[in-house]
Order: sequence, then structure tokens, then C-alpha cells
Amino acid sequence: MGASDELADLIREVRYLKDRLEISDVIAAYCRGLDRLDADVLRQTYHVDAIDRHGPFMGDRETFVPWAIELEAGFPATHHSVTTHLCEINGDIANAESYCVFFVVMPGGTKLGAGAARYIDELERRDGTWALSKRVEVMDCSYELDQSSWLGPAWEELPPGRDKADLSYLRPLEIPEPILRD
Repeated sequence: MGASDELADLIREVRYLKDRLEISDVIAAYCRGLDRLDADVLRQTYHVDAIDRHGPFMGDRETFVPWAIELEAGFPATHHSVTTHLCEINGDIANAESYCVFFVVMPGGTKLGAGAARYIDELERRDGTWALSKRVEVMDCSYELDQSSWLGPAWEELPPGRDKADLSYLRPLEIPEPILRD
């Protein structure tokens, strides 16, 4: 193998790794958009003509985003985390399966909704940008659990923000002093 072949292989490998990272960022941004009720972030994860099938919902991006934000806003707090993420890339098309665990504080604050789902996705790179073109959510399980502050009040001192007042948007990051100490 000559130097030009090695360089071509390296370019393909770097392109693949860059694509995987950009696709993972799309999936993570989707979760952030939901949890922070950030319609702009959520909208950017989809191409304009994307189709989503989520529970009873099926529709395009412009219908899905307000539907999802309204649904999530009905809970005092939500947390979506992607765990296992598998992805096959073929040029400008990628197929992915992303496992997601989620928790929602139920209205009233005494129960948690918890579950596990998988996002079955087709993503496309258009004009150099990866975004969802098709998504189906498959719910693997869901539960309702009693809520408790088992770690103590100091662990819940920084409330989650459901908007851009959330600590994750703060630049530069300023670390608040603890009020409560265990």
C-alpha cells in the first residue's frame, strides 16, 4: 500500500468519525431540546420535510415540534438520556438505533414517570448538515414510581431550568455556592 492509498484510507476514516460525531450530536441535541423546552434546538435536529412517529403522533417537523414541547411542558421536569447508539452510514444517508431512558416528574410532583425507548432513525446529510429525515419511537417499557428526595435537599438545590435560564446555557459557566450542606 502506497502513501496515497494510506492517505485515502485515513481521509475515509476521518470522514466516518466526523459523520458519527455529528449524528450523535443530532441525537443528543434532540434530548436537550425536549428537556429544556427549546423549540429552536429541537427543530434543528430535523430536516424541514422530516416525518416523526411518536406514540399517537405522526407528522412533519412543523407539527411535531410544538406538539412535543407542549407535551413535555406538562411535566415539571424531564430527563432524556441516550445510552446505546448504533449507526450505519452509507454516503449521505445514515440509519441509527438509539436507546433512550427517560424520567419525568409527574404533575403534582409526587410520582415519576420512567421508561425506556428506542429511536429508529434515518438521517440525511444535506448541504453538509446531518439531521433527521425519518424517526419512529419504539417504547420498550414505562413505569410510574413514587418520587423521593433520597439523596437529601442539598442535591436538589439547583433546580432544572426548562428554558435558557438553565445553568447549561450559561457562558462563561459560573459555579453557584452551595446553600445547604449535608
